[in-house]
Amino acid sequence: MRKIEILLILSILVTGPLQGLNKITICCAGDSLMRPVPLHLREMVRNSKTLFFIEDWSLGSLSTESYQEFFRLHQGRWKKVKPDFILIQLGTNDVTPLLQGKYDLAEFKQNLQTIVKNFKKFQSSQKKPPRILIASVPIFYGGTAAKEKNRLVRKSINPAIKKVARKENLSVVDNYSILKKKPGWYEIDRAHPNPRGEIALARNWLNGIKKELRKRHKYK
Repeated sequence: MRKIEILLILSILVTGPLQGLNKITICCAGDSLMRPVPLHLREMVRNSKTLFFIEDWSLGSLSTESYQEFFRLHQGRWKKVKPDFILIQLGTNDVTPLLQGKYDLAEFKQNLQTIVKNFKKFQSSQKKPPRILIASVPIFYGGTAAKEKNRLVRKSINPAIKKVARKENLSVVDNYSILKKKPGWYEIDRAHPNPRGEIALARNWLNGIKKELRKRHKYK
């Protein structure tokens, strides 16, 4: 999904002159849960005095294992973007292979850590490594199979994500709690959020970004 630079620049012309405003590039990496987030984020920041560029680095059905190949295919172009923030939403598509024993939790953590370390090699517009935010895996709904998946997510996958975050000094965005007890925010497949759930996730990401920006006194 390309940048909507014209829309963002038009919004700035309405809210004030370009000179003196911050420019922040946010790149959204992950699986199908991340796919709608750039669209909603763009709408949420449309009238901000901060100039945001938001890129989509996600693809449906990717796990922490398959995302590494996706990364290798695109890293040359992605590095040129010079992201200030990289948002990572992965783990949902690791649930089934973990339950089937195709790989174990240690391999999941290694896969995730490899992705994080690769992104850390990028350089932001400030000539520093980008700030990386990583999300917990949201809940599943629907029957016995969902209970088994949620047990793995709650007891193994999300704790593993938090361990990687602590080790790599990343901020964690709690998307599990946002969709917990919200079955009405899901599509009929009970795995993907509907538009209401998508907006809730995007807003949660934005809150995490704002928190980081306030530390640097850059968000208005």
